[in-house]
Amino acid sequence: MKRKSGLHCGFTLIELLVVIAIIAILASLLLPALAKAKQKAQMVKCLSNLHQIGIGLVLYVDDHQQTFPPSWSEQFDPRITPDQDYGDFLGGIDALPHYAEIPPASYRLLARYVPAGEAFRCPADPGFGPEHWTTHIYASLGCSYGFNAGLPYPYDADVAEDPVWNLAMKRLSWPPDPARFIAMHEKAAYPFYGGDMFGHKMFVFGWHGASNPGYIVDANTLPSDRNQLVAPTLFVDGHCQQCDFTATIKKNPMHGLEPTKDWVWYKPLQ
Repeated sequence: MKRKSGLHCGFTLIELLVVIAIIAILASLLLPALAKAKQKAQMVKCLSNLHQIGIGLVLYVDDHQQTFPPSWSEQFDPRITPDQDYGDFLGGIDALPHYAEIPPASYRLLARYVPAGEAFRCPADPGFGPEHWTTHIYASLGCSYGFNAGLPYPYDADVAEDPVWNLAMKRLSWPPDPARFIAMHEKAAYPFYGGDMFGHKMFVFGWHGASNPGYIVDANTLPSDRNQLVAPTLFVDGHCQQCDFTATIKKNPMHGLEPTKDWVWYKPLQ
């Protein structure tokens, strides 16, 4: 009579279910940590981008009699048609063909100073509002960042010295506090007034710190929204830092650009 030899290596159904459950628990513990690590890496990349853009902005100002770039082409040459939006598109790549008001990448004012188009791409940029953009802002418009030129409604001449152009084409000496005055910012975490496309309301959308990046919220529901409005920011003095605009914007969505101890968006009317 032969004896059976060797080890029994099979698993029972219960043992397999236990292993699967343990793996699921470990995955649930690791995924938030991985998500946070990804968000941190994206923020570091964004700050690096803005640092490069800041160097380019300094070089531009030095080459133009200590003057910042214009917001729209009409500021220095009203003959240009169609009017070109320079402030929102200082660099990057070409926009999709139907955006006639956006200058080609080679004509953008920081193109010669920051030739790498990728420097103007936020890695957390998923676009905003699926009913408005189905691709990244960068892929659609060619730039994820905007110049602090012009203030959104309802800021007007009763509040700011120049709500129409703000920092655009101002002398370097114009901003009252360069270390706090914002020069460049992401298109997200910034309150804006939507026209026909957005039903004439105040909106804000988030990339960094948002549970659903690219979400868009109107001013009426913003105070109860749990998403964080965090964005990397470039200041006039050249330094970059991560700013949390959540409390300021939620406190008063219609006036979400009010000054704090860390930043200033506009020069107040004297």
